[in-house]
Amino acid sequence: MTPKRLSCNSVLCHLRWGVRAVASALRAFRQRRPLRGGSLLVTLFGDAVAPHGGSLALGSLIALAAPFGLTERLVRTSASRLTHDGWFHTRRIGRISVYRLTPVGKARSADAALRIYEPPPELPHRTWTMVLMPAGLTIRDTPARELQWLGFGRMSPEVFVHPTCTPREVTGHLQLLGLSAGAVVVQAALQSRADEQQLVQASWNLADFSERYERLLRTFGPIDEALAQGQALSPADSFVVRTLLVHEYRRIVLRDPRLPTALLPDDWAGGRAYTLCQSLYARVFAASETHLHSVVSDATGSAGAWHALDASALGRFGGVLPQELLEREVVAATAPHATPRRRSRGTQPRAPRSPEGSAGSRPMGACAPRSSRRATRDR
Repeated sequence: MTPKRLSCNSVLCHLRWGVRAVASALRAFRQRRPLRGGSLLVTLFGDAVAPHGGSLALGSLIALAAPFGLTERLVRTSASRLTHDGWFHTRRIGRISVYRLTPVGKARSADAALRIYEPPPELPHRTWTMVLMPAGLTIRDTPARELQWLGFGRMSPEVFVHPTCTPREVTGHLQLLGLSAGAVVVQAALQSRADEQQLVQASWNLADFSERYERLLRTFGPIDEALAQGQALSPADSFVVRTLLVHEYRRIVLRDPRLPTALLPDDWAGGRAYTLCQSLYARVFAASETHLHSVVSDATGSAGAWHALDASALGRFGGVLPQELLEREVVAATAPHATPRRRSRGTQPRAPRSPEGSAGSRPMGACAPRSSRRATRDR
């Protein structure tokens, strides 16, 4: 029986039955109110632009964001706000406006990448970090929001805990934001697995995380299955799937404390969500890069701001990207619009505000899994 044809205006509506869930997810994203353009631009820059040098012409940014329902006006407004908040720096090259990540923006993107693309930790950690805040702290206060964005659980109104973030890391983060006054940071050695499990139950709503991961699985599982069965996507559609997948996963995982497996329920949805992202990201990455090159080749490329893909991007989600992509990128490195990487210079900007509504930034590697921080130093 032939499936009914979808009737909607999204870029994915012509796809076969196996990927209708993605068309629905894209439509739902476009209908969100308010539509947070800044958050999507951060996803685009962190996932697609940063591995190519971290710079993009405004015209290219508008074109890449259009399928997600971001109008030209919304892109301009969102990019301006991100510039004001310390994420972007802008310069003009002739008639072209080029946005690039500031050094702090690059550091924040690199830190987020560790939590998005690295697998969850496997081994339990009996030494936990605890942050004691002044009495009277509410959930809307900036220190509370920042600690929860770092993955800290709230054991009580003034006590926050984390299994892998070190005291040095959280202290540096709070000092960077000017939020360290009155905060006491300590390490606590728990005596048993039962103590750890009790602390987890008191500090996080794992059921909420599980439901959000399950929604992601329901949304993107069908498209991964369809591609596994031989269905194909155009480069433009592949870019939409890649971006939407990372964006939705990022919104969950950056609040997830990434607890060791031993402290999580059996068949944890977060682990299955990571496996799905690993599979689907690999299936659409090469074609999405083709679309990305076609969009940036005129404006960004002519401004000399676009670089060949950084090889470290091939290691995302466990390094499952195909060898043919690496070979194609070697050829792309000699294209007219691909310029050699240069070390950025300039003054250090202030810590950027989070596009999700939280102020501030984390230093590179802060509160990522400990094995991931070692990988950061090796890069």
